[in-house]
Amino acid sequence: MRGVLVVNVRRMDDQGQEAESKVERALFFLKEHKFISRYINAKKNGELDNEGIDYLIILKTGMACLLQVKSSRSSLSRHKKKYPDTPYIIVEPRDCSIKLIEKRIVGIIRKALRTTFISCR
Repeated sequence: MRGVLVVNVRRMDDQGQEAESKVERALFFLKEHKFISRYINAKKNGELDNEGIDYLIILKTGMACLLQVKSSRSSLSRHKKKYPDTPYIIVEPRDCSIKLIEKRIVGIIRKALRTTFISCR
């Protein structure tokens, strides 16, 4: 079939769930080590999810940082176009350790604190 793109949606969904699971473990570690206060995982098709947010990270200062998780670069351009102000992390299955994800999240938080933040207090 010429011109038809066949996509394995289940595989993409599994990769997305695996990526979010890794991010969740990294956030749990950051919470346990007192770098962040807590985090909220957006419910699928919930209000946060519909705004392009997978996690709402609450910092010790009471500020919140938004985070979108991507499992590949292929869906990134659509996210950037639709939600240009929402920080994202790409977690590809083959190359990301939890430690590396933690470092990336800390970098995203630090960058967000230098630019835009939302007060939760």
